[in-house]
Amino acid sequence: IGVRCRHILMRHDKTPMAPGEKAPTRTIMDTEHVLRGCLLKVLEDHNNFRAVCREVSECSSKSKGMVGDLGWITKGTMPKEFEDAAWALPVLGV
Repeated sequence: IGVRCRHILMRHDKTPMAPGEKAPTRTIMDTEHVLRGCLLKVLEDHNNFRAVCREVSECSSKSKGMVGDLGWITKGTMPKEFEDAAWALPVLGV
């Protein structure tokens, strides 16, 4: 059994970065504001997800043609915090 996951990744000025990576200047509040707008667009129409993801996501899946779609995941394959959130959502939950 698995869950299908799509996500939009945005970093902020407190995001832990790998050595050599430049930290964003965007604050947590600014990031939350942008993501709330994204959520509203997606809730209006689930078909908006890919366009919204292309516009704001910082995930490498965007450049690989997956555009935030992680596909089907099973327990034990993702970081615990992500997995716990994904499994806690209702069907079609955001």
